[in-house]
Amino acid sequence: MAKAIALLAAEEKREALTVALAARLLGKSGDTIYRWLAEGRLAGRKVGGCWLVYRDAVDKEWKAGLVEPSSRG
Repeated sequence: MAKAIALLAAEEKREALTVALAARLLGKSGDTIYRWLAEGRLAGRKVGGCWLVYRDAVDKEWKAGLVEPSSRG
């Protein structure tokens, strides 16, 4: 039980982004981000019916070169 609580506390300290912002940063659609969350390709958390995507997961996806960086400002 203590281990589960420690893991949850660590997750709470991770910076989270909206699906719209993650999509913009990765140059993908919101639907793609939702699909990647469902597939486990991106780490995130559902809070009150809304998905939040962990910033470190977005950075990892971008650094892996699996997506083109967004050219939009």
